Amino acid sequence: MKIAQVLEAMQAGRDMDHPLESVRLYYDLMARYYARIEEAERTHHRPLVILGIYTPIELFYAMDIVPCHAELHAMNAACLGGCQGYFDTAAAYGTPIEACSIQRAMIGMAKGGLLPTPDFIVSAAGVCDSEVKSLEVLVKHFGCPYFLTDMPYQGDPAGVAYYLKELEALVPFLESQTGRPLDWGRLEETVELSRQAAVLYRQVNEARKACPSPMRNQDFFNMCTVYAMMAGTQEAVDYFEVVAREVREQVEGKRPPLRPQERFRLSCAFCFPAFSPELLNWMEQEHGAAIAIDLVNYWRGEEEMDARRPLESLAKKAFYLPLAMPFIGPVENWSRSVIEMGRGYSLDGSIFFAPVTCKEGCATIRILKDRMREEAGIPTLVADCDMIDPSVVSEEELKGKLEGFFETLEAR
Repeated sequence: MKIAQVLEAMQAGRDMDHPLESVRLYYDLMARYYARIEEAERTHHRPLVILGIYTPIELFYAMDIVPCHAELHAMNAACLGGCQGYFDTAAAYGTPIEACSIQRAMIGMAKGGLLPTPDFIVSAAGVCDSEVKSLEVLVKHFGCPYFLTDMPYQGDPAGVAYYLKELEALVPFLESQTGRPLDWGRLEETVELSRQAAVLYRQVNEARKACPSPMRNQDFFNMCTVYAMMAGTQEAVDYFEVVAREVREQVEGKRPPLRPQERFRLSCAFCFPAFSPELLNWMEQEHGAAIAIDLVNYWRGEEEMDARRPLESLAKKAFYLPLAMPFIGPVENWSRSVIEMGRGYSLDGSIFFAPVTCKEGCATIRILKDRMREEAGIPTLVADCDMIDPSVVSEEELKGKLEGFFETLEAR
């Protein structure tokens, strides 16, 4: 599925009737995001970068570089139009089937001419080994310049100082690729906008502690997508202002209930099967199972960015950003997060949707499950699946596993 087709789908989603303003705004922001990519590739008026998901996006917005997150695009495209064709193309190239399905789809899309041609590619090592290797395939395919920032294992002061030097080295690379210097005042502005969005983001998470949960299951992934793709923009701030207002009004009883009843409060301890967004709706509408909190949106600690120290703030944020923090360093970071979620959000249970090709994620399952039971008294369902490939485990199979888990929770 080409950029123009995903853009059209996002525009169609924006124009539909939605019960929440934030959902319409989400589709609008995604349409703007894809429109910028389509325009950059068509006109070449602004440089286009394929960006690894863990690279600080604020720096690119500050330099008026148009970002394209190839992995998130592959996931969106695969969920809109299926992914088997992308897998077949990737397999013909030689990509092993044991690799992450999102990255297989990304490679298949590139080989099939469905990814935009970037001016350069930038990624960050330190979280997902498969992402780094897959983006190297794209570098060879497009024959474009590449910059890899090295993230250390620990986010302690020494680790932050090391990564700050990596970002400092990235700046002259971007200046050479764009032919213009970094405007440090503009970078301060983007970091401040990112900070404002993060403050609102944390407010939303605090409101999610309320019973019943003030957020629908199917909407939680929208938040992390907007922040990943648009942190550092006024658009992201506007979006999180709307979400914060909606959840606040929900808690205050100013909006109708989101589900018939809330029987179970759950956490999502990793990712979720994106090929079946309807599964999350089925959980709450048929079984009263609310995703009260989830790992990809959970901010730990009170760290905030300081626009007066923009690069240092971005170096620090790389280690506490929800999409990265649990996966960097020792597994204690991840286990501490799931235990805090269990205690802070009055959970009845936790679900670990386990994409079978993710070695970083699945290696932690036993540790996380045991610690949740021993330290928080909360049972965890491990549901093998894939994020975008329904042929691994079908929606019906997942429903069967979830129904068995709900029966266990009911018996408790």
